[in-house]
Amino acid sequence: YESILSAPGTGAVKIDGQVLARDFVKISAADVNIGNNATILAGVNDTTKILSNRQAEDLFSKLVNSDVSTGNSFANNNGSIVITSYGKDGGTNIAGQLRNYAKNGNIEIKNTGSKGIDISGNVINTNGTLLADNSGAGGLLVSGNVTNTGDLTMTNSGNGGLLVSGNVTNNN
Repeated sequence: YESILSAPGTGAVKIDGQVLARDFVKISAADVNIGNNATILAGVNDTTKILSNRQAEDLFSKLVNSDVSTGNSFANNNGSIVITSYGKDGGTNIAGQLRNYAKNGNIEIKNTGSKGIDISGNVINTNGTLLADNSGAGGLLVSGNVTNTGDLTMTNSGNGGLLVSGNVTNNN
């Protein structure tokens, strides 16, 4: 049964809310959509036991409104965000925010699907490796903001090309 569970499916993942992780966030689906109002945070160093929605909202607001580019007390040692899309009618669309606070963190966005990778939101990695790799039929499009401190690699072997009309910044 393990081979059945590890086989790629045909489902889609759509996030319109908030995801908060101390270490890792891994999303693998035929089609991945991170909505305009969505935020995914990884590498967060906070051991608060959250017992209510209000506590969660307060912590999330504090994290979202902090400056992740300068490093701060919210940074955990490790953390990563990995998004993989592979569907014949799928791709990755990031309209919201991906933020990795980790001191040794990575963001990896890979697509082999037909729609490519579209980053119209904000992708921020405080310290580590940021990889965006499209080998699917679509392109790698950046109309939002990509900011990284460390190693940055953006590759496209799909037929849609690599098009940057937004901002891509790497501080090394």
